[in-house]
Amino acid sequence: MGGCAIFHGMTIPAKKPEMRPRELKDASGWYVLVQWPDRPSEQVGGFCSEDEAQQWIDQDSDNWLRKRLGEPPIV
Repeated sequence: MGGCAIFHGMTIPAKKPEMRPRELKDASGWYVLVQWPDRPSEQVGGFCSEDEAQQWIDQDSDNWLRKRLGEPPIV
C-alpha cells in the first residue's frame, strides 16, 4: 500500500510526524516543530509557553494532522 494502512475506512500514514515544542529564537513565545518523515518540516505557532505547546500536541495535534492529510476531524 505504499506506506499507508487502511483503518476503519481511512488512510493513516505509516509514520506520524515527530512533534516537539520549541522556543522562538527571540524568546517571545513557543511553536511546535512538526518533522515529517517524507516531506519538509513545518511549524505550528502562537503558543505562550512550552506547556501550552505540549498541550496542543497532546490534545489537538491529531485533528490538525487529520485536516492536514485531508481526513475529517475526530469529534
